[in-house]
Amino acid sequence: MSLIRLRIGYLLALTALVVLAISLFFPSKPTPKYLPVSVAESARGHIAAPGDSQRLPPSSLVGQGMVPALQPLPDSLQGTTPPDGWALLDADGNLLPSPALRALFEYYLSALGEEPLPVLVARIESALATLQEPARGQAQAILGGYLDYRLALADFDEAGVADAEVGEAEQIARKLAEVYNLRRQYLDSQVAEAFFADDEGYDQFQLARLRIDSDESLSAAEREAQLQALEANLPADVREARQQMRRFVDYQQARQALADDPAALQQYREQAFGPEAAERLAALDARQQDWQRRWEAYRQALAALTAAGLAAPEFEQQRQQLRAQYFDAQEQVRVDALDTLNQGNSD
Repeated sequence: MSLIRLRIGYLLALTALVVLAISLFFPSKPTPKYLPVSVAESARGHIAAPGDSQRLPPSSLVGQGMVPALQPLPDSLQGTTPPDGWALLDADGNLLPSPALRALFEYYLSALGEEPLPVLVARIESALATLQEPARGQAQAILGGYLDYRLALADFDEAGVADAEVGEAEQIARKLAEVYNLRRQYLDSQVAEAFFADDEGYDQFQLARLRIDSDESLSAAEREAQLQALEANLPADVREARQQMRRFVDYQQARQALADDPAALQQYREQAFGPEAAERLAALDARQQDWQRRWEAYRQALAALTAAGLAAPEFEQQRQQLRAQYFDAQEQVRVDALDTLNQGNSD
């Protein structure tokens, strides 16, 4: 595994912690920031079979007339409010792209696994239907380009190859430049700037940190001074987000260290996050542990079932019975998506 891929995996893990922080401190309005990796897998699986030369882009899902008669929100979005502030127009009624519009897309796409991609796209279009033309058509075009970009990004990442001739920082710099160009292939420059300016600014901050950390010509004092100066130049909200991130990284370490002492772990939660957030975090941990226990038991039972060599119809019947044994109807949608991904990774 390349250094770039390891670092990207680390950054994705930190992103998950930020989403967790949002759910704890703002439980009524989660706004997931990044699209799950499985969106790309769902797009591939829905649009065409692997190797199909006629594969259509995910943007073909937009404008399919699925907006009416949508079911209630999936469980993960129940009791939450979609991001607002995205319906910005100029004097002529044209849509002004903004980070809030991307947040709207991500809000619904975060439920992938509970619902298939076409339904989630329809939910987004239902929100966009409140716009009048020409803004509505412009928003749909942006959505289509955004979906295609995310699939292209997944394909791009899988095809990435590390260059042993340059250092880690330069490898990352090159890959970031390619990603920035990819965004502007699927989204016009105004949309790309509105959607990704903050992300790209933070990318450059992280890249500068990496270059400072890896500069062997610096003394420890010089390195620390440059890092502090770099951090001081960040916007206030980004500095606050980094502090929150560090708190949750510390919590993950404490959770492992205090796994055998629930009372001490709860005391840590209360001291680090306050009583109310600590209770929500404890409940979330309990749900995650319960899910993991049932998932592991199901996977073991499924492995035994697979080894039994049953005919396809009988195997599928037994697998459905296993899913019903361990998961409720909503969870089974997620399990089906995970099984599909696991099967694809094992092929």
